[in-house]
Amino acid sequence: MKNKKIVLAIFPIIILIIIFSPYTIVKLTSYGQDLFSNNPQYQSSEAQLSEYQTQEQKDLAELAKIDVQLKAKSAAVAGTESELDAPAFDPAVAPGAVSMKILIADTKKAPNFSVRVKFIAVGEKSFETKTDENGKAEISLSSGRYYAQIIPEDNTYRLKGDDPAFFLSANSEKDLGELYLIKK
Repeated sequence: MKNKKIVLAIFPIIILIIIFSPYTIVKLTSYGQDLFSNNPQYQSSEAQLSEYQTQEQKDLAELAKIDVQLKAKSAAVAGTESELDAPAFDPAVAPGAVSMKILIADTKKAPNFSVRVKFIAVGEKSFETKTDENGKAEISLSSGRYYAQIIPEDNTYRLKGDDPAFFLSANSEKDLGELYLIKK
């Protein structure tokens, strides 16, 4: 009887050891991988993810080339190189132009205070401009993904809606349209 109680006490422990043994875990994991790897939908998703990653690597390499070219052009403009040494104009890497008009929502008129517009690029680079007396803001930026943070000088106002986000292609113009400020 005493041996039977010991066996009954040890039996659940033995079962737990078998269930959670490294061999069992490896077998269950490989079974799960086999289950997913034979699924056509999973295979399609994995192939698409791989394509996206490959394209991203190509895009990053292209952006690195563009960055080098822009630095060379900036140096040429600053006068550190002679015009003969400067690379020829390349429209594929030329900066684009971004414009917008910021108005007060109630009156549909330009604010009587300055509004800063901060363009934040992927990689945390930022560029700023201010609105003119008509509420218009313009800036020249290199191609890339940006979001524009609207910062009114009068802190009782804020942008109606979300800050605009956009992609700017090389040698292009992007008009963000009319953006409205509302009271906080």
